[in-house]
Amino acid sequence: MNRRSLLQLVGTAGVVSATGLSGRAAALSDPQKLQGEAWKVDVTIYDRPGWSSTSYGLPLIRRESGELLIGFQEQSEDGVIDDFYSAHAEWVFLSLSNGGKSWHQTPLEDVGLDPRWSDRSQMCTNAWPVRLPDGTLINVVEDVLPGEAQKERLEKLGIGHLWHPDGTFGWDLWPASFTERLKAEGLVVFDKQGPWLPAGVVATHARPLVVTISSDGGATWKTKPIEGLPKFSRVVGWFRRGVVLPDGTVLGPIYGQIKGDGSRRSWYSDGTYILRSEDRGNSWRLIPLAYDPSGKQGFNETDLLLLPNGRILAMIRSEGAAHLYRSYSDDGGRTWTTPVPTKIPGSPAHLLHLKSGNLLCTYRYAGYPDGYRAVLSRDQGETWDIDNEKIIRDDTLPGLVGYPSSVQLGDGTIFTIYNVLRAGPLKAGDNWKYKETLTLQPPLHSYLAGSIYTEDFVRPLRSSG
Repeated sequence: MNRRSLLQLVGTAGVVSATGLSGRAAALSDPQKLQGEAWKVDVTIYDRPGWSSTSYGLPLIRRESGELLIGFQEQSEDGVIDDFYSAHAEWVFLSLSNGGKSWHQTPLEDVGLDPRWSDRSQMCTNAWPVRLPDGTLINVVEDVLPGEAQKERLEKLGIGHLWHPDGTFGWDLWPASFTERLKAEGLVVFDKQGPWLPAGVVATHARPLVVTISSDGGATWKTKPIEGLPKFSRVVGWFRRGVVLPDGTVLGPIYGQIKGDGSRRSWYSDGTYILRSEDRGNSWRLIPLAYDPSGKQGFNETDLLLLPNGRILAMIRSEGAAHLYRSYSDDGGRTWTTPVPTKIPGSPAHLLHLKSGNLLCTYRYAGYPDGYRAVLSRDQGETWDIDNEKIIRDDTLPGLVGYPSSVQLGDGTIFTIYNVLRAGPLKAGDNWKYKETLTLQPPLHSYLAGSIYTEDFVRPLRSSG
């Protein structure tokens, strides 16, 4: 797929804005006029009224066929929407095909994911399966209850009213009266009341991890428990993606807290680990990557990238520090360098090796205004060009600022997807009393969008008038 194909797509998907360093937005009508210019085009990809679409889940990928594939969840704005629980949610998969002229919706059974995916929340399921040289697919996910079993569990706990046939549970929900009992069992409990959870409910996140394996391209799957892992107080499966090494070794990042470490009981003081298998996912070794024994600094969502020289780069989200950390492995993921902070002001990372030889790191920006940014590295991740930080979007409302991801198109331009948060349509009771202080409390609405830009794009021009 190339830029011309994607610009044809833009005409049907809807251009939100078009800004280049030269200010020649009109050149979109003739892509040849953009040759040699630094530019960016913003497009709307998916916008369903009454439903918020967010990019927390699966990253944008290029399939073996060459088409692009997006997987994300949309959540009904009539119910609770958060990491822990979405009352009504649907997975949506979109493929870019037909010569780049249109997106089309793709059913779950055609995207190479296990059939239990519909029961998973994008808040706890963020990785596409990796593909071994012989075509075997492997993924590490959490063992979630199927719909009817989840309903039965909630009813036994006296909170069955939270179950809906199309609900998803990123965490396990419990009555608030269970809080002290759960903590005594060594579990990390999120018990902060507010808009995140239904009233009178707390949440835990310590489901067993399982490996899902398909030997027929995703047509059928087998699920196996991962044996030999320590007991976790909180744990999350693979984030973003795993990595397959030339010898067939598979590794991917998880994060959480191991039981028994009394100093690390806060829900935000996780450590990051690597799960590594040398036998096609039959057995796994847990390798520490980044953690603070004191629990004062948390590490969690991590992206891995296999570099051309055989090194593996890890970019690690740090909790509270607002900067990404960097670590390398030079022995196939067996050992890792001590993580060091970078100057990248955001999280989490999505890494991409560009045709130019540079690395691109895309992330949500930790600052004002909220949005999405990216930086280049010309030395395989040792340093990053923060002085020329790419401002992809800086016009989204704070709140549901999702996780961006990128691919490079055939002509070298970059396509990054993300979600944009806007105020939804006002209803009676949302806003005002006449001739009194005007207080607006509109509903919020999020839609999936993307930007196409050149590698040398930095930021849009701002009007001086």
